[in-house]
Amino acid sequence: MMADATSKRRYASTSSKAGVAVRPGDVDVNRVLTFTLADTARGNRGLAIMMAVLGGFVFIVTEGHEWEPKLAGAVLFCFGVFMLAWPHLGSKRTAQVTAQFSPEALITGIPLSARDRVVIPWDEISEVTQVSFMRRVVTKYGTYVREPAIAVSRGFYDREIHLDSESARGLFWHHHVHPHPDGERVRLVLTHDAFAMSRGRLRAEIEARWRAFSGNPAAKAASPPERGPLALMDRVFDEATATPARRNAGMAVLVALALPLVYYSHYLWARMSMANLNPAQLESYAGDLLGKALLPARVEGRGLVALKREDVSAMRDASCQRSIRRDPARDGLFPRYTQHHACRATFDLKIGGQAEAAFDLVMRQFYQELYEGPPEPYLALTSEPPPLADVKARLCGGGGC
Repeated sequence: MMADATSKRRYASTSSKAGVAVRPGDVDVNRVLTFTLADTARGNRGLAIMMAVLGGFVFIVTEGHEWEPKLAGAVLFCFGVFMLAWPHLGSKRTAQVTAQFSPEALITGIPLSARDRVVIPWDEISEVTQVSFMRRVVTKYGTYVREPAIAVSRGFYDREIHLDSESARGLFWHHHVHPHPDGERVRLVLTHDAFAMSRGRLRAEIEARWRAFSGNPAAKAASPPERGPLALMDRVFDEATATPARRNAGMAVLVALALPLVYYSHYLWARMSMANLNPAQLESYAGDLLGKALLPARVEGRGLVALKREDVSAMRDASCQRSIRRDPARDGLFPRYTQHHACRATFDLKIGGQAEAAFDLVMRQFYQELYEGPPEPYLALTSEPPPLADVKARLCGGGGC
């Protein structure tokens, strides 16, 4: 049974006591709200932005010869940009109605399924609330926090909504239908991103109409206001995104914060991939230079010499000072960085005494021969003798050279 016009006008001009922040005049219950696929796309713009940023990040930080991740990054970036632009391209499909809130009923549906239009009269709804859960979405699991939900009878759900056949459900069933059995009722979640609204605003629009137009006794009973940190965060977020100007300002702040991160992304990558070498590995790298008679060392009474493998009996200890250096040879649109290890080692000499040696570990590009196709390039740490000035600075600081 519908509420009369007086009750409609009265509800539209008073605050709700149902635990959601509905200020006077915020919800016009007589207004018919219609949602289209464009609204769904706009509601998922956060996902689109994340895809575009992630794709661009992968494309930028990947080395030029690694075409497979570059291609994947480019595809992900283009798809994210297309998702952002699609609502504004003028396609007829963007105008397809996906849901409607009217004085008569809440109308929703599942695209590409046998339930592309589901009419839920307000009298059928016994509660408007919110739920948090994890659920499979197409091919992955999604986490939903405090999403608006309505409760209907199990009989209505089985008769008007539920489908047993996977083919009848279609691809997007798990994205739109999140049934939560509750005794003789079933709670249906209406995810806010499908309506391009905040969680609090969507719940307020639904609850206002339910309380104004439903003949269910539960619609006239007041519920206690929401409290706690999550409710406070919801209210703060709703206020921060209440108008297009606020949303655009927030997006501008996020972009301003993200630009330095993207610009120096390769530095962060180089820092995270920094090698932490043990003594045995350092001995192996020093051994490469010993085998080439290219390891510079200071020997007491002899000054600087180039050690050979036959000169030493054992390495006593070794340590490295790690740093990140810019790599101009690989710079592109964004700066490239590489790890650098400035190492010192002490060797026991076969003729007696010790030698203090210095060597660098740097990233260099090599090519791996394959069974088929051209050689595959790769980067690896390799040992090199430092420039003479660096050798003297490291080994001759106390004299003796």
